Amino acid sequence: MPEITTNLFVYGTLMFGGSNYRQIESFVVDYKPGTIDGVLVDLGAYPALIEGEGIVKGIVLEIDADAIEITDRIEGFQPDRSHSLYLRQQIIVQLETKEKRTAWTYLFANPDVIANSSRLVVDEIDGTPIFAWRNDERQPT
Repeated sequence: MPEITTNLFVYGTLMFGGSNYRQIESFVVDYKPGTIDGVLVDLGAYPALIEGEGIVKGIVLEIDADAIEITDRIEGFQPDRSHSLYLRQQIIVQLETKEKRTAWTYLFANPDVIANSSRLVVDEIDGTPIFAWRNDERQPT
């Protein structure tokens, strides 16, 4: 029976070297750098993704589908409850190869609460802000 995998776009603590990466490391099958539309907000210990005009840098992890339960717990997503810290949503990721891939990601559930928080802008292209949690491209060892 083949293993079932899914794609997860990560942009913060679930990235390589992030504080939560070790919890899913054994489930990662493959990875590719990519970007999505949105804005990253600095919440101190971790970033929050919200909708808005900008490009967010991150990594698409191909993971064992069972690991989504782990990432849901890490991100405070509770599909069976009326309130969650983050919401899991499918998005389109632009890979560095220009290929597009559908992936899950986590958006902050209550963006109005963090509307005035600092933005994690690292660059700008043609007037469009580029956001990233860390300005490094660490890869797994």
